[in-house]
Formats: sequence, C-alpha cells, structure tokens
Amino acid sequence: MKSAFYLGAAALLLSACGGADDEPATKTSELRADCDILASDPEAQETFDETGITADTFCGCFEKVVASRTETEQAQMKVTLSRVTTAMEENGQGAEDVVGNMMGSLMMAAEEDTEAQDLTAGISLIGDAINDIGNSYEDGNSCPAG
Repeated sequence: MKSAFYLGAAALLLSACGGADDEPATKTSELRADCDILASDPEAQETFDETGITADTFCGCFEKVVASRTETEQAQMKVTLSRVTTAMEENGQGAEDVVGNMMGSLMMAAEEDTEAQDLTAGISLIGDAINDIGNSYEDGNSCPAG
C-alpha cells in the first residue's frame, strides 16, 4: 500500500506547475494546507501507519524538503500539489486517481507545452520527495531535509 500512495502522490504532485509567489509565508501556508489535504487521503493514512509517522510529521517534513529545493523546483512542486489537492476536493477522488488522470492528460500535451513540462517535472519532484521522506523515516525515523 505504501508504494501505491507514494506513486499516486507523486503523480498528483507532478501534474501542476507555475511561478513562485512574492509572499513566501503565504506560499508556505498554502503548501501546508495542500499537504494536509493530501495527507488526509485514506491510502496516505495507511502509509503513515505502516511507516510509523503522523500526517503532521509528514507535512512538516514535506515543507522542509520543498524549502530545500531550487526556486524553480519549489514553484513546480507547490503548483502541482495545489492542482492535485483542488481536484481531490472537487471530484471526491484520492490522490492516485487524480494523478493518474493528470498524467494521462500530460502525456497527450504537445512537446512545446511548457506548462505540461513544468507539471511533469513537478510530479517527478514530488514523487521523489515523498519517496525520500518515506525511506528516511523507515530507515532512521528522521526527515531527510533535517
């Protein structure tokens, strides 16, 4: 179940991308709110139980991991997560379903579609972050971003 959540969450997060806001504190708040929505997914809850962490611990670590990335990567991750969680709430779907749908759309986008490229990058970055967090807590019970 853990891998399904990580893959779904990664796909979800990679589906959206955009520019950074001028107000980092607001973006951090939005990031946390979006992470809380993602963490409420039943598959995420199962993963947290298996890993021995709480949703609060995961989201706190996720914020640190995002903050450790370049400005461009942070923007890609934040926008992607926002799009995924918005779709989760609007459609009543889990992260895995939302990301799967997004990936299907992204695969059909033209090569020169920079938004699709950014979203694809965002999904990948989020997936890597989620996997790093899961592995780090399984191996040493700590956040990889310190």
